[in-house]
Amino acid sequence: MAFITDKIKKNAEECREYVEKALSAADKDGILFGELQALVKSLVNVAPGRKDFEKVYGMSPSEYFMKQIEKYR
Repeated sequence: MAFITDKIKKNAEECREYVEKALSAADKDGILFGELQALVKSLVNVAPGRKDFEKVYGMSPSEYFMKQIEKYR
């Protein structure tokens, strides 16, 4: 397991919050599930702290959020 510092945890949290904030806004606007999947993939590509996110959560942000969007279905 990789060494996880406070900075890495902070970066991972920023990444998670960034994508969740966008998902919440998209859900309020009624975006369809397929469009939400495309949005997640796009957001993950530009989200800060992706590498640190993987260290903390043990999976890529894309994998994590694809599981999370099931609740928006």
